[in-house]
Amino acid sequence: FNVFFGRFFETFDTSIHRIDPYAALPDGKVPPSWRLFGCLDYGESSPTAFALCAVDELGTAHIVAEYYKGGLWVSEHAGNIKDLILHCPYTDGRFPERVFADTSIFNTRTSSGSGDKNKMVSDIFKNDAGIKVVPSNKNRIAGWRYMKEQLAWKKNNDGYFLHKPRLYYFPECENFEREADNAVYAGTEDSPKEDMNTDGEDHMLDAVRYFCMGAMKARPEK
Repeated sequence: FNVFFGRFFETFDTSIHRIDPYAALPDGKVPPSWRLFGCLDYGESSPTAFALCAVDELGTAHIVAEYYKGGLWVSEHAGNIKDLILHCPYTDGRFPERVFADTSIFNTRTSSGSGDKNKMVSDIFKNDAGIKVVPSNKNRIAGWRYMKEQLAWKKNNDGYFLHKPRLYYFPECENFEREADNAVYAGTEDSPKEDMNTDGEDHMLDAVRYFCMGAMKARPEK
């Protein structure tokens, strides 16, 4: 009953993509050999979305934690995200090697209540919270296509996977699940577009798209 016309992520399925952390991780911890990344879609009046993502040796990614809040100053967002990273039970406080972010934070000044107005939003995250933010690839159409490819899966008639997804998420990541489940195509039934309809919430999806384009590289199948 969750299938409807215009659904953007046609293969998204909570029974497949939502994964038990203790089934995915040895002893419930991200191994040191796994790479750790973050992704950020910054907003002040609109929500700021951040996801912490672990990538295993084969290139399969897991969204292990998320942050989603609006109406705060940049310094508050940076501090809250730092706390999320430090207290994530799966990573034991390990910081991501880089955080892929919307390029606007590298030239947008902070809000008037958050201190030095000569600082950029990226400066606050780097200098005050120790979070290494880097500009993301913002190509929307290519990004959505690649993200769909990471979510794609296929089973045979006996229920065995012929192709497994390369992107999963943990149950705590409710905002990612909600947005992915409700995303629809832009345009109309008679004139659809390849982009996502931005009338709905898409802040977490934008962040994860930055991660996919920045951290998940195409790998040849063995």
